[in-house]
Amino acid sequence: MNRTSPRALAVVCFSAGTLAYEILLVRVFAIQHFHHFAYMAIGVAMLGFGVSGTALALARPRDAQSRARWFFSASIATTVALVLSPMLVHQISLDPTQLAWDLGEWVRLAVVYVLLALPFAAGALAILLALTLEPERPGWIYGASFIGSGLGAGLTIMVLWLLTPVSALAAPAVAAGLGSMAAAHGSRRRTRAYALAALAFLISIVPLVHPPWRLTLTPYKALPQVGAFPAARRVAERSSPIGWVTAVSAPAFRYAPGLSLGFRGELPPQTGLFVDGQLAGAATKWGDKRAAKAMLDWLPTALPYVLGQRNQVLVVGGGSGIEVANALAHGARRVTAMELDPHLVELAQEFGTLPSGSPADSVTWVLGDARHHVARSRDRFDLITLGPGGAIGAGAAGVHALGEDFLHTREAYAEYLDRLAEGGVLSITGWVSVPPRANVRVMLTAVDALRRVAPH
Repeated sequence: MNRTSPRALAVVCFSAGTLAYEILLVRVFAIQHFHHFAYMAIGVAMLGFGVSGTALALARPRDAQSRARWFFSASIATTVALVLSPMLVHQISLDPTQLAWDLGEWVRLAVVYVLLALPFAAGALAILLALTLEPERPGWIYGASFIGSGLGAGLTIMVLWLLTPVSALAAPAVAAGLGSMAAAHGSRRRTRAYALAALAFLISIVPLVHPPWRLTLTPYKALPQVGAFPAARRVAERSSPIGWVTAVSAPAFRYAPGLSLGFRGELPPQTGLFVDGQLAGAATKWGDKRAAKAMLDWLPTALPYVLGQRNQVLVVGGGSGIEVANALAHGARRVTAMELDPHLVELAQEFGTLPSGSPADSVTWVLGDARHHVARSRDRFDLITLGPGGAIGAGAAGVHALGEDFLHTREAYAEYLDRLAEGGVLSITGWVSVPPRANVRVMLTAVDALRRVAPH
């Protein structure tokens, strides 16, 4: 075997590890802070790549032997940096909300940037050196880099299905550790190189078994706030590329979006459901239909049922099950509930119940993209309802202003309207904001969709 093959294999591993690390940083930042802060991971990666190219251009190792030594050193550095970088970053207490008036936060942010850029700088340096070591066959290395990037993206999706975000953050170092072993195979002093590479690989495995870091969520997210309630405890946790779903039991927790102040009854027991640390709903033990209806009648989403009987109901984003229970309590014969995250539905069914007396086959869950299902469905519904998601704080603070929401577009509303039966109703409920933003946008979008569906 010539030395090109081990170097190409090492480049595959380094590309996979660094790209997986970048994607996982996006997930971690989205969980710890808010999704718009996650874009920092892209800037950090580009900073590391730029530093490596500049360093190599300035140093200019001339002979092949020097470049080979640098290549192996960069290989070891990539593996070690992928372990040390997240470990050291999580020791820094960074609060981005303080940046406007605390200069110390800027210093801490700069340190975080440097630490996060180190694995990308080391990985990119190893790839660049591999290219310089193969001047006659650069296509091998260039192609290996592309293959590794593709494998890294696939690795990230697989790992997020199997591990929590905390443990998943250790996977890129393992990939880089395998690259170090391949780089050692192409080294001149193989015995010493294999020993160092084996040590680096062992270091990369340790965080998989016992992660030396933990997720520290911003106190402005709902999960740490509810977690501070008396006797609150996490009762379940699920992870996937779609989101990190957590269930929290707390005697003081109650979730009834838009519940009228005129309601004087008792709310049923509930378990809070959170996606990436933000409130996504509650799994509710409803009891009998009469008790459930007595409370649900005081929600704004009950209005369509007051206007007439709704036998066939489509619930868009029905993960926590409140709108499903609302439909059943008001006499719906058939409810189709759509939810993107299967773990949200799983925990809602594990810790909640439907109103007693509801037929077991009256609810059909559709797991996947709601727009895709509506576009393919030929069914007609008496009511299509989109309930409010999350908590009022998130809506009022505008933290979702930069997030894509394809369920509330002109094309989506037109598709919903097209699936309504004669006399059917499209119900859209959201949080009130002052000054009004989202509600005005919804009305204007709905008017535009109506003009498309019924231009005359």
